[in-house]
Amino acid sequence: MSVWKNARDLGKAAGEIASAMAEGTALDAIPGATKFSGGEKGVEMNAILLNPTPITKETLNLAIDAGHITKAQACEGAMPDVAACK
Repeated sequence: MSVWKNARDLGKAAGEIASAMAEGTALDAIPGATKFSGGEKGVEMNAILLNPTPITKETLNLAIDAGHITKAQACEGAMPDVAACK
């Protein structure tokens, strides 16, 4: 299993944040923002953390359909029961 975040979702969130900030919204007032201090140095910051998608044989199609990886690359050596590779 691997995990993945859709770059389009990340870009959409970044655009919404930039738009809100351009309108004068403070960082701590951005909808969905929370405090985060889990980095290496423990510095607290405002963050919007998007949930990653676990990539399994049942969800492999999500990464393929989003153009993150080609079907040929994702399915190289895949077991016959991986639906996205049929």
